[in-house]
Amino acid sequence: MPTRYQIAIYGSLVAAILLFRFNYFDPKTVELRQNVHARVGDHSTMPPPSPSSSLSSSSLSSSTSLPGYGYINLSCPYEMSKYSCAYMMTHSASADDDDGGDDTSRAMMYAALDASTDYYLGNIDAIQSTFRIAANQRREQRRPRRVFFTGDSLMRQLFIAIACNAMSSLPRWGDLIEYAAFPWKDEWKCGPNSGPCLIMGGRHSGFDSASIMLSNDLEIHFVPHMGYVDDDTAENGVLERLRRDIVDRDGRITFGTKTAVPMSPHAHVDVLVYNVGIHYKLERARTNINHFINWISRPLMTEDDEQRRTRTIYVTTPTQHYNTNDGQWQGGSMGKVNKVCIDSVHANPRAELEKSLLKPGYNVDVLLDYDDLNLGIMHVQRGNDCTHYCMPGVPDVVAARLMKELLI
Repeated sequence: MPTRYQIAIYGSLVAAILLFRFNYFDPKTVELRQNVHARVGDHSTMPPPSPSSSLSSSSLSSSTSLPGYGYINLSCPYEMSKYSCAYMMTHSASADDDDGGDDTSRAMMYAALDASTDYYLGNIDAIQSTFRIAANQRREQRRPRRVFFTGDSLMRQLFIAIACNAMSSLPRWGDLIEYAAFPWKDEWKCGPNSGPCLIMGGRHSGFDSASIMLSNDLEIHFVPHMGYVDDDTAENGVLERLRRDIVDRDGRITFGTKTAVPMSPHAHVDVLVYNVGIHYKLERARTNINHFINWISRPLMTEDDEQRRTRTIYVTTPTQHYNTNDGQWQGGSMGKVNKVCIDSVHANPRAELEKSLLKPGYNVDVLLDYDDLNLGIMHVQRGNDCTHYCMPGVPDVVAARLMKELLI
């Protein structure tokens, strides 16, 4: 008799086959896949970058446009290796980790890679159309100009997706990124629930804060409030600081002192993009969301001057797909069978909480829902990670929807 663990694994693999057998050989999908993989070429066989390739915290780098469109397998200089399922598939077999010699785990990782790549390519037209808006905008027509992202590693994935698609999705327009500051850490160790990192320092390892500016003069600055390495490059008390800003600066908020590119203390945030993060239990998450509403978003929405005030966008927490009663990570009580990613869950309790508290037009300007209950096969999988998605994949589609909100 097969065990529950084996049944869960076989079910995931069968679902992967059924999910793609009807569109895998679609001519447009085949062309897109060939285009991306041809562009990557032999990149998958390259050794990991050395730590010496990292950027200093004060440096600004101009990226180089790549032929073709889209990104994969660390072809984007802003990718983190722990989210690149293509890179992990080509390197984990020889790495000193638990997944390298596990054929079943590798089969599930391959299913995740295949599903995510096809999902990305199936949505590439929508992604391109969004970044084409940015490419066609003139600097003097831009509004908003400065955007502040704050969240944990899940928000970091959206920031990476924006940067990588701005760089790669429109080859005829070239690279839309005018400058980028990604202070890669000299040492970046992945947590116990995401497997050991294959690149543990330097480029493609990990970063806390980061900044980009697009050719239309749109600046996006990411600063984590959870899921970071150094207090000097993160802001755990961001809501308290923004609350003080609103009181002390007559309803205006600033970027603080943790951004990768130092900002003027008077620089005004045009759009605040926030997520409470995955690290809190639900009751603590409820408290922090209410703080966001009562301290930040509602006061900002009372500003009479629509051109002057900061718009607020809340991104719901992506769905976890663990094999538990609610799909959520449940800590030490979980057995091996519970740590397998399942394809679908009936609800995301974190997103349900967020949607019950946040009402667009009333206490937040925009509520952006991941809408990902049935996308569990696209998680990283490696190291029992049923929280983060492979990249490219789901974060890129959500990032394109977020970019539309930023470009209006």
